[in-house]
Amino acid sequence: MRLPAINTHPGPAALGPSNLKVNSSRRKGQSQVNCPGCNRGFPLPASLVSHLEAGGCPSMIDFLDINYTFATYLKAEKLLLSDNRKSLGSLLNYRDIQATRPFQCPGNGCGLTFSVLSGLIQHSDSDRCSASIGRPMIMHHLRTNVYYQSIIRKMQKMAIRGPATMFVRSPPYQVNQNFLHLPERWGPAFSKLKSDLFSAVTRVSCSNPAKQGRNFLVFQDPHNMGNILESIENSVTWLRGELGKIEPAQNDRHSNDLGKVLVCFGTTEETHSLYRFLNDVEKFKNVLRKELHETPLQLYCGDFQVS
Repeated sequence: MRLPAINTHPGPAALGPSNLKVNSSRRKGQSQVNCPGCNRGFPLPASLVSHLEAGGCPSMIDFLDINYTFATYLKAEKLLLSDNRKSLGSLLNYRDIQATRPFQCPGNGCGLTFSVLSGLIQHSDSDRCSASIGRPMIMHHLRTNVYYQSIIRKMQKMAIRGPATMFVRSPPYQVNQNFLHLPERWGPAFSKLKSDLFSAVTRVSCSNPAKQGRNFLVFQDPHNMGNILESIENSVTWLRGELGKIEPAQNDRHSNDLGKVLVCFGTTEETHSLYRFLNDVEKFKNVLRKELHETPLQLYCGDFQVS
């Protein structure tokens, strides 16, 4: 599955100046900036960035998407700590480095650091420091690329793990001696989920958002994709229900078995909890469904092939 590089496209129309703009009116109490995901109004750019960083927006953008997109900004290094290249690399690799407070004000005699980009933007808009960080250009860069990047990330994440090589296993013996074997009924359910995920990642490609606007995903068979996404949703719901039955069945009320059933990925040699994996699957399913429902019929490609 070949996905295009980031930071070269002007981005989806829904994140363009027409939908993510500062109103000319500055009356007290009136919202200035509209969120591209939910159209909620925010008084300041920093408030909008904070909203997206929190991960609760219907667009499903989170702080890792914000950080990655910021790191592709031409002058990003100047706004990071003295180890800026190391911090930049971490952001580009989707690492959570909030604890290091990587964002730093470049103002002489200031040098304040922040764990999130919204903190730096808020600082630059306040009267506490006269340093200019180029906030308008940063916001333009974010609104141009972040929605596009967030979807690409979720697709890459699912594709690179190789759905066909995934398998689920019970907690290690030393972790939980009471739950050594997964119920037999889990096998077919997880196999069905793997099959649907593989079908989904091989039936979608990306076009140029500069030409297609917000809807840059190309679906091989939109009707069939709708059925696949519905099947994925049913599998996720069923497996979550099964996970919910585990903990009450254990003698140790303080056990947290929801996080101990594991999913292993053969291609990347990663291991995550099934609970976390199902959350990732749901986000992947939601972004595909959103694009599928919003894509004009003329963008569907009947003879599409995965490159």
